[in-house]
Formats: sequence, C-alpha cells, structure tokens
Amino acid sequence: MENKNILFDWSNKKGSLFAAAGVCLLLLYAFGCQPKTRSLVDPGRKVDRAELLSELEILKLQYSNREADLDKQEEIRNIILQQSFKIASGGDINPLGLITSALAVFGAGASVDNVRLRRKAKNDSQDKKIDNA
Repeated sequence: MENKNILFDWSNKKGSLFAAAGVCLLLLYAFGCQPKTRSLVDPGRKVDRAELLSELEILKLQYSNREADLDKQEEIRNIILQQSFKIASGGDINPLGLITSALAVFGAGASVDNVRLRRKAKNDSQDKKIDNA
C-alpha cells in the first residue's frame, strides 16, 4: 500500500512538469512543422502551401500559353481550309486576302505573347522588390 502512496505523491509533484512538457511539444509541432503534400510538378517531392501555389501559377501560365498556341494553329487551319474550299468551288485565288489573313493571325499571336511577357516581367520585378525588402 505504501508503494501506491509513493507513486501517487510522485505523480502529484511531477505531473504538472510532464503536462507542461507535453503542451510545449504539442505547440512546437503545431507551429514548427508545416504541413506538406506532393508537388504538382514533381510528385516525389513534398511542398508546403506557398510552394504549391507558386507551382499552380506556373501551370496556369503554361496552360494559357499552350491554349493560345492551339487557338493560333486552329485559325491558320481554318484560313487554309476556307481558301481551299473557295479554290475547289471554282472561285478565284485571292493571294492578298490569304496573306492579310495569315498576317492578322500571326499578329494576334505576337500581341498575346507580348502581354504574357509584360505580365511575367511585372511579376518578376515585384518578387525582387519583396526579396529586397
């Protein structure tokens, strides 16, 4: 019976110390360890929330660039098909119209690229300002 009293007395004296240590370990884990998940680009790598968002922005930019490229290719294909149907139906070849249409498509593609490059330059300059601050 004495052993139970000794154990009870010891836990009363040291119990608050163990509880405080447990709370400290819990707080250290909660605030010190960032949650991580698999990367969108490299699934073998773990990333935190900020890295995941930056990867998402990069993927969105790549998607918009590739979508614009597909749109440009479809426009060129449509111009060629329209001119082919016109020639096949016995219509006259209009080289000036064909050249004008093709240049308009390429000009639109170049303006999309310029907008993309300006956005990228703006974002890069803002990132440098944040890093220097």
